[in-house]
Amino acid sequence: MLCLKADTLYLPASLRELVKAAVSECESELYAQHASYPDPSGEGAFIECTRAIYPHWDGKTLVTNSATEALFISLLTLKGLKQGSFTLAVRVPCFFALLRQAELLGVRIVPFERIENLADLSFDALLLTSNFSPPFGLSLTEQDREVVREAIRLNNAWLIEDNPYDALWFERAPEAIEVERVIRVGSVSKILSPAFRLGFIKTDDRLFKPLRSNKITLNLSTASVLQKIAARAISPFYLDVLRRTWHTRANVLFDALGENGITARLPEGGSFLGFDADIGIIQRAEQLGVALDTNEHYYPDRQARGYVRCHLGALATNEAREAARLLGRAFRRA
Repeated sequence: MLCLKADTLYLPASLRELVKAAVSECESELYAQHASYPDPSGEGAFIECTRAIYPHWDGKTLVTNSATEALFISLLTLKGLKQGSFTLAVRVPCFFALLRQAELLGVRIVPFERIENLADLSFDALLLTSNFSPPFGLSLTEQDREVVREAIRLNNAWLIEDNPYDALWFERAPEAIEVERVIRVGSVSKILSPAFRLGFIKTDDRLFKPLRSNKITLNLSTASVLQKIAARAISPFYLDVLRRTWHTRANVLFDALGENGITARLPEGGSFLGFDADIGIIQRAEQLGVALDTNEHYYPDRQARGYVRCHLGALATNEAREAARLLGRAFRRA
């Protein structure tokens, strides 16, 4: 079975060796005679690493046990500050866990798909992925970013910029949306391993303290050894190899899909290449030997949409053509 699902990350051999070396270097710290709880805010080396991964982000850093936890802490904190009903505008498709978190916290979700719809919405916070967003790996235009800034201003709202793919740009480095009240959520799961549950928040001084307090309440701290492994493994060289590998995979898969009758959209960066298709293609593809993500979980109404997203991190480059051939057969069976 060829897998194009988002729960798999297949690194090139050279990067796997770098990760193994970093793990080996840090292994002795697991058995240290004298140990203490890590700083709840995060290890200094890893915080410096996040600045290298996201050089266009500013603010204080709070390390979390995954970006999933970072989102939960952000919602918990903002809702607590409001002390009443709280409405979150969310651009869909969005991370499925966010929808569950909002339900758990009693946060009202207002979903939207098109940026121009923001002018008609009222909300306390806005959450979106502004760069390389799934399923097509495209970023907001400058015109779209201005609409976002104006909607934030009119609603006196917070922006939660959930951008786990920013390090994976292909030709042009991404930019942040500059607004006064913002929480930025990042992750290393998309560039190192989903097994490394490391995320982080960047925000200003006024929100950092309540975010940190809620993080301590939920989880106290984040494993220092994981932070140190990530800090040692992720370097400018590592990121450059990863970007070039993902870019190559995107181009190969794009061309191969075209040769098999599928018109995809070439991503600007990130982890996904997508194309429009009927919702039955996912089941047909699995019958032919290609596993794909279903997408109904990314919408509050739990209804599947007519597109396919292919995860660039799941397949080796030389497997992309075979996956495209099988997808072409599934596509033609519609």
